[in-house]
Amino acid sequence: MKNKFFITLTSCLIFLFIGNYGSEIKPSLLAHEGSHSHHGVINIPNNAAIPRVNLVIHEDTLSGWNLEIQTQNFRFAPQNVNQPGDYQEGHGHLYINGKKITRLYSNWYYLGELKPGRNEIKVTLNSNDHKDLVYQGNKIEDTSIMHIK
Repeated sequence: MKNKFFITLTSCLIFLFIGNYGSEIKPSLLAHEGSHSHHGVINIPNNAAIPRVNLVIHEDTLSGWNLEIQTQNFRFAPQNVNQPGDYQEGHGHLYINGKKITRLYSNWYYLGELKPGRNEIKVTLNSNDHKDLVYQGNKIEDTSIMHIK
């Protein structure tokens, strides 16, 4: 019994050390994230049509969940990824429970099964060169919280 406790405690300490080594407060946890992206940001001019994103999660008829990413004033452009970017086109970044899962190149994504309990689904809009789109200091993003039984 003592060995199990020691192994569990050691594993937790290693996880905490590795998970926090060299890290900083994650921008996704901040209300005003503007300049915290490691790829940089594109500040959207005040007179521009502001890109918007809205998440709608649909239960899949067989299993899991489908994520619909509704956008305004923004188009997905996978053919231009890694090219110089602007605020009108690019891709999304999908985060589940604070962990980046993938890039999104279209308006739909199959989430699959989600773990029981609280799940935070977040999508940010990013330029072709991966910069965060920011308007007045706020990232262009949407978050949906799901509680799975």
